[in-house]
Amino acid sequence: MGKPTGFMEFARQDRRYKPVADRVNHYQEFVIPLSDMDVGTQGGRCMDCGIPYCHNGCPVNNLIPDWNDLVYHQDWRSAIEVLHSTNNFPEFTGRICPAPCEAACTLNLDDAPVTIKTIECSIIDKAWDEGWIQPQVPAQRTGKRVAVVGSGPAGLACAQQLARAGHEVTYYPGETNFRAADLLVINHHLLLADMTLKQDGFADLLPGAEVFIVDEAHQLHEVASRFFGRSVSSRQLIGLAKDTVAEQVNDAPDMGEIREYADALENCARDFRLSLGEAGQRQAEEQAHGERRKLGSSHHDRSSFVGRPIPRCSTAGGSIPASRKAASARSVTSVSKAFSWRTSST
Repeated sequence: MGKPTGFMEFARQDRRYKPVADRVNHYQEFVIPLSDMDVGTQGGRCMDCGIPYCHNGCPVNNLIPDWNDLVYHQDWRSAIEVLHSTNNFPEFTGRICPAPCEAACTLNLDDAPVTIKTIECSIIDKAWDEGWIQPQVPAQRTGKRVAVVGSGPAGLACAQQLARAGHEVTYYPGETNFRAADLLVINHHLLLADMTLKQDGFADLLPGAEVFIVDEAHQLHEVASRFFGRSVSSRQLIGLAKDTVAEQVNDAPDMGEIREYADALENCARDFRLSLGEAGQRQAEEQAHGERRKLGSSHHDRSSFVGRPIPRCSTAGGSIPASRKAASARSVTSVSKAFSWRTSST
């Protein structure tokens, strides 16, 4: 923390930007930094909140309250040491990070959050100005070779840590010209792309290695589901139903049961979507869909396909009532039957 009562005494003050007319003429720094004393004052706004949610909000778990306190007391040398203990390149994160730490700041609940990103950038800029940033050459080499694929901030940070440990590190901006390596550090997108190509019998993107380290592994299951999963949306099902009706009218006018199954598929898809809620957006759709069903009821009896109408939930958020879960389950079952019939028939 900084000063226990600082958040009540000091207003938030952030960096300013140079005029746009000046910025368009160069690629240099365009942020106007705060003075050391002003940055220290902003560090003093860090309150003794007990649970530092900013620490959990930060993707690299920076010890934010610690270096906020050090900056408040103008101990910049200790501040850069604490910052570097969790972050290899605050030069990057202090400029381009979207600062989820500030969104997680306890002070953000009913006031403006601490200027964490500005303080972080000020610490590393001060360290460069004072000459505190020096290479950390290992005392001895391990003889191990490591390939780091991807030369972004995360790849560079990984390469730096491995080099400090004495390993021979080569990092690549892409997937070409790999050398043999004992250990391969790889981005999860490129790893899954390589697995997809191998599964399809095309080519290999990555070399063989005994050990793989996956960067951003906490996102691996989400990205893997996009690479290898299958999904179908209600829009796709409704589009399938409409295309089926169009084909039936043009090519098979004597097969009226196709129209009935297509109508059942569309109704089930809409009912299932409506059962999920979002009242404001879907009330109008539900009303219009209800009118269409009334108009179409004289042509086809859909009761054997759709079942009884599904009640909507009028509350936003909260837990899903049991009746709504059951309704959703009935819709899923009906959609599955109609969709299976359509795909097997074609």
